Amino acid sequence: MGALPKTDRIYIPPRDKTKVAKARQVEGFYDVQINKAFSIAFEQYEKTLEQLSKV
Repeated sequence: MGALPKTDRIYIPPRDKTKVAKARQVEGFYDVQINKAFSIAFEQYEKTLEQLSKV
């Protein structure tokens, strides 16, 4: 059985290397922190996540 041909590839933009994540103490509830992290990631990779949801 042969491999299926790849159709369109998902474009993942290159990482902005000027932004460096640093560890820091964060106050607040865990669920609020998770929602904030998701919103930051969604802003950066919105188009990519939309393409993945169509697969």
